[in-house]
Amino acid sequence: MQDAGDTAKAPSDTSNQPSILNIKSMETNTAMKVESDILEPLTFSQSECVFELQPKGFLHPGSAISLALDVKAGVERAFPFVNVGIHSLVRRAVLRTTAGRVINDTDDWNHLQSLRSLFVNNSTNKEREQYLTGRSVDYDLYYDEGSDVSAGSYGLGNGMERNEIPGVHQGLSVQPTILNDAEPEFQLKLHDLFNYCRAGNQLPLFLLPDERIQVVLFWSDEAKHRLCLSKEDEGSSPASFTINRRSCKFIADYTSYDNKIMDSFRGEFAKGLTFAYTDYLLSKQSVSEAQAVNNVRNVGGNGMMVDNVFFAMTRDDLGDTELLGKFTAESPSVLGTAGNTDRHLLSSNLFINSEFLYPQTLTNPARQFHNLKESSRMVPFVSRAMYSGQGDEALSNEQRDSFEGRAQADELVGAFFHQGFRTEGLSTRIDNRGIDLHMSGTFDTASYNQRVWLDVKRYVVISDGHLETYFV
Repeated sequence: MQDAGDTAKAPSDTSNQPSILNIKSMETNTAMKVESDILEPLTFSQSECVFELQPKGFLHPGSAISLALDVKAGVERAFPFVNVGIHSLVRRAVLRTTAGRVINDTDDWNHLQSLRSLFVNNSTNKEREQYLTGRSVDYDLYYDEGSDVSAGSYGLGNGMERNEIPGVHQGLSVQPTILNDAEPEFQLKLHDLFNYCRAGNQLPLFLLPDERIQVVLFWSDEAKHRLCLSKEDEGSSPASFTINRRSCKFIADYTSYDNKIMDSFRGEFAKGLTFAYTDYLLSKQSVSEAQAVNNVRNVGGNGMMVDNVFFAMTRDDLGDTELLGKFTAESPSVLGTAGNTDRHLLSSNLFINSEFLYPQTLTNPARQFHNLKESSRMVPFVSRAMYSGQGDEALSNEQRDSFEGRAQADELVGAFFHQGFRTEGLSTRIDNRGIDLHMSGTFDTASYNQRVWLDVKRYVVISDGHLETYFV
């Protein structure tokens, strides 16, 4: 062994180094081909739609489904709900094969998007998403009249100027290009619809010559839950909007190579190809005001590897007269004392594998926000007032700052109160008892739906031209 002070020359043999470190010519291939197909639905109705993909190349996870809604006579200013946008149309999303193998099946997918939309950068919403999907949650400081340095409040911002003159459309208006009257087209990305694609997995369709991949979308109700109405169109509620059949298409992007390389792929994957991803399993319960106090119920997960648990208290009685529709996560009610805008606290915990996830029940909204951030690996882009209902005095509730005639604070405060628990650190399978959710809160409406999603690990195996799916 040489001492540190030795000056022996480094070995000249570099054959055991990666080729990228060797200064020499490297073999390259420019035979990759990218093509796009515009696919018509296999079946279409106002309740569901089915697309079937051709068995060629690799399907890119950025492929998309284009959608548009027919113009509704008598309704002048209908627009996508500001938080979920056009995602409100999809009640359930299924990715399956013609042999009956289900890769992803997410129920109440539009409600889940109200959670996942919290993690879309606000500037992305303003500059891109409101034109692509209709999501438009961004924040602006509302400066005092006649001042450009003093801001008395904040609220939604979508790139439009506020109209402070009393009259028609006082306040903030929707971008004209996404009003239903303008007949806009939107897109649903495949990686938003299915976690298999969200994980970065491509679909090697050429390895499935005898099985076709199908995308099945189940639509939400025509009336009340597809678009939001401005204040002046409120008399048309519940308004029924139909999906335009001619605009509903699948934009499939395929990647492929020449025959020699594709045959090489087939040989390499002859013994089996495995893709890991996560899936969402829904557990839902109708909860009354009294049942929300000291509520304990089993939400499943037994025998599975569960990475995260998300839940929200939702109100299905809300609809097209609300900026968020029914796609909310309600915080507890305001304390009953006069002049007090503070809210009751929500207590929550999980009972997993014979012990509680946290030694003390969580009640602090700041800690609950932190847990949501930890379970999603990203900070939610939402203000404190809109999340937990606290500090709402800064969110504008002035008529001159309304959004399409609707007072912002009345509809946005405490409407994004999603809860998350990170269970990936347990590194163990859930026992036969499953997971118990312990929750207690004071709510002031007669009926809620408690929606719980389990983020479970799954994998797909493609072998001998067939696809199989398994839970980890």
